[in-house]
Amino acid sequence: MAADTHTQRTIQGANWNMMRVIVQTVVSLGVTIVVARILPPEDFGLLATAMIFIGLAEIISTMGMGAAVVQRKNLDEEAIRTANTLSVLIGVGLMVSLILIAYPVAAFFNDERIEPILQLLSVSLFVSALSTVSRGLIVRRMDFRRLFWIDSAGHVIGYAGVVITMAVMDYGVWSLVMGTIATTVLGSILSFVYEPFRMSFHPEKSRLKELLSFGGGVSVSGIVGYFARNVDFFIIGKFLDQMLLGLYSRAYHLVNLPLAKIASTLTNVMFSSYSEVQDDPERLRRVYFRVVSVTALMAFPVFVGMLVSGKYIITGMYGDNWIDAVPAFQVLCLMGLIRLVLILTGPVIQAMGQVHAEMRRQIVFFVVLTLACLVAVPEGIAAVGFAVVGATLWLYLANAGLAIKLLQTSWGAFFKVQIPGYLLAGFVGLVDGLVLYLLEGRIASAEIMLIILMMSSGLAYLIGFFGLPASWMGGVPEWVLEKYSHRLPAVLRQWAQKRACAGVE
Repeated sequence: MAADTHTQRTIQGANWNMMRVIVQTVVSLGVTIVVARILPPEDFGLLATAMIFIGLAEIISTMGMGAAVVQRKNLDEEAIRTANTLSVLIGVGLMVSLILIAYPVAAFFNDERIEPILQLLSVSLFVSALSTVSRGLIVRRMDFRRLFWIDSAGHVIGYAGVVITMAVMDYGVWSLVMGTIATTVLGSILSFVYEPFRMSFHPEKSRLKELLSFGGGVSVSGIVGYFARNVDFFIIGKFLDQMLLGLYSRAYHLVNLPLAKIASTLTNVMFSSYSEVQDDPERLRRVYFRVVSVTALMAFPVFVGMLVSGKYIITGMYGDNWIDAVPAFQVLCLMGLIRLVLILTGPVIQAMGQVHAEMRRQIVFFVVLTLACLVAVPEGIAAVGFAVVGATLWLYLANAGLAIKLLQTSWGAFFKVQIPGYLLAGFVGLVDGLVLYLLEGRIASAEIMLIILMMSSGLAYLIGFFGLPASWMGGVPEWVLEKYSHRLPAVLRQWAQKRACAGVE
């Protein structure tokens, strides 16, 4: 019964997080489509440059306190207050530091416009630090329904409302800046409604040591990972120009959008879920493999479809002036396939307390990626994309090896659960390729071609999901149908249940 309860809570949490991600994705994508036709690529490049430093400071400011309150087996009020105290103190220090270094950063990139952008964005850093522990406590309870309402309100009101309004009023890059700040502020305020902020002015040294040991490892790993995720932006901004950085940032953003949303959907849920069963390797292994198999089946086809349809995704959404982003976008789709499983592996490693082992691998990854990008950047943004793919593949194998060891399993079992995802992705890619072969050059409108490709991808996915031989798919579609058939209309529910039973037999 306990296992059933744990599984049901995990699935329910994933469902709410999925809804939260869908809202964020629709809002973010809709805003980007609208604003990209109003603002020039250069404005996106300026924001991307400033966000390199803001995102890094945000990771440092929390010192992993959100993760620490989730992972601890026994959490009391004093630990909560101590975690808040640490987050706030570090957040204030980093906010002041960012304000002071804004000028040198602008001078480094030879663009004085970066200074005020970085200074204003640093204010949101302090606000974000205030709510770190509150969000962690909500995740610990697996109360993702509340997170859905918090983040949905932040994106719809704070981001979409502010960015589009200010862009139409011709505020340029400041519409992007203020939209980012408004999202953070509104989300933090709503977090306090559900989990009030409280801190200790005299924290116990033992609590500080315990929280900093785990949280510090998570934070350092996150810092190194953040540098690695942004070193390509940094190098392009330094050695090329803001125009090319804007093109690359939009290509990366489109690829990272499903990755970020999948990560938002699953990492918090699975970290909390894995932490509950961290002392049961067999059960943890079973849950992890199920998550990988289902996610691969859902997301691998998305990246392959994006790769095949890359030209029309970019021009159909953003316009012909973004055509030079297509090669980098298609290359980065390969990174998406690799990084998807990498994202799913992190929560297992952290839940089992191996944050320092993960940190060491992140450091090597950062060094490898930096050197690869420096070698590739003279050849352009597509070459930088290939450098990112190669370095990400190394980290994927390194972290997978660690997870395999911790879970006491094998490489064969690890790759076997991904096979259904690759098979379905291959089928979707073949169908999209056939559609392009038949229609390319005959339809002038990129927007119409994009709609046709989206329809063909969706139809191919459904045909493959239900039509590919069950022996190839490893029972993954049947498991999904069993868990979610109750949400379908009555007629489809009966059909899905028969399909699931047939698959089991």
